[in-house]
Amino acid sequence: MGVKVIKVGTGSITRDKRYFNLGVMDDIAHQTAALKAEGHEVMVVTSGAMGAGRMALGLTGNGEPLAVKQALAMAGQPGLIAAWVQVFAQHGLVVGQGLLEGRHFSLDEAMTNLKNVLGVLRHEPAFRPVVPVFNENDVVATKELKFGDNDELAARLAMFLEAEELFLLTGAKGLFTNYGTADARLIGCVDVAREPVPDVGGAKSDVGSGGPASKAKWAHETALSGVRVHVIDAERRGGVLEILRGQRHGTLFAKWPQSGR
Repeated sequence: MGVKVIKVGTGSITRDKRYFNLGVMDDIAHQTAALKAEGHEVMVVTSGAMGAGRMALGLTGNGEPLAVKQALAMAGQPGLIAAWVQVFAQHGLVVGQGLLEGRHFSLDEAMTNLKNVLGVLRHEPAFRPVVPVFNENDVVATKELKFGDNDELAARLAMFLEAEELFLLTGAKGLFTNYGTADARLIGCVDVAREPVPDVGGAKSDVGSGGPASKAKWAHETALSGVRVHVIDAERRGGVLEILRGQRHGTLFAKWPQSGR
C-alpha cells in the first residue's frame, strides 16, 4: 500500500478564529485510522499554529511582522498539537510531531534522518499506531527559507516520499475558475501533461497563508512528479475515503506519467 499525504489548512480546522473545528479534525483522524487498518501509510500536514496562538492569546488580525507571527506560532503550536493528540487518541492512534523548514529538503542528512524515522514507523510493530503530523518550524524559519505556505510543504513532502496521493483539504468544494463570482465553475480535472496551471485567482485565506492559487500551483507541480493530487472540501465527511473508493468530487490533478505507482 502506498503513502497518502493529507494537508489541512487553518481555515478548515478553526472556527470563527476562536476555537478548533474538532469535527473536521476528528474526521481526518477517523479516515486515517481506516486507511492505516487497510495497510496504507498516512502523513498529515497541518497548518494552524499562528491561528492557535491568536486563539490562546485572545488576539485577532493578520499581516503581522515576521517576528510577531513566529511568536504566535510559538504560543499556538502546543495547543494545535494537543488538539490533534486528542482526536487521534479517540481512534487508538498516537501523534508523532514533525517540524520542518524549507532548507531541510536541500540537506541530504536531514532528509536521510527523516526517511530513517519513517522507516521505524513503517517496520517496527510498536510504532504502528504513530501518525506523523507535520508543520513548518515557524519559530526559527527565516523569511528566505520559509515555505510559502503549507501547500508547498505538503507538496514537497509528497514528492520526497513518492506518495501515491496528496489530498489538499480546503474550505471550498475544489478549485474554481472565477471563484467568488456568479460565473464560478468547478474545475473537475486538470491533465497536467497537457494543461498549464489553472487560473483560479490570487485570493488568500483570511486566517492562513495559502489560497486557491497556491494549491493550483503546487498541485500541478506535484502531479507532474507522478503523484495524484486532489483538492477537496474539508467539511465533506469521509471525503478522502470516497475518492479512494472510486467516487469523484473536488478537483483532480491527474498525475504524469499515468503509468507507474
